[in-house]
Amino acid sequence: MTLVNETVGIHGWHHSWLPTGMRAPGGDLHAEVRRLVLSIRSFHMGLLAETDRHRHALLALAPHIDALRHPGRRPEDKLAAALSCSRQLAKLRRLRQPWREIFHDLHLSIGEVRGLLRAITKQSSRARD
Repeated sequence: MTLVNETVGIHGWHHSWLPTGMRAPGGDLHAEVRRLVLSIRSFHMGLLAETDRHRHALLALAPHIDALRHPGRRPEDKLAAALSCSRQLAKLRRLRQPWREIFHDLHLSIGEVRGLLRAITKQSSRARD
């Protein structure tokens, strides 16, 4: 008996891969691959956007780190810089979870496409035999 792998992504999107014999009548593996590839593209773009947010927050840290490194700065200025660093790090911490969620969904979708493409390849090699 073939096992069915069915999960729900963190964003609530449905991920499932069913072998050909277990799909609904008229199920088209190629159409399913196309649908998943669209999802993969969306997840990829989402990761790029989230990564850009991370990059922006990290770049905002640079002047504050420079202020901490500068030997001529007063302790009060360095304290203000350290507080600003803490705020930027808090932003980064909040950005971490959305990135992980999108990455998880991307990972699941790529796994599904890989399984479907293996099934398609197996079918086409059987058809040639």
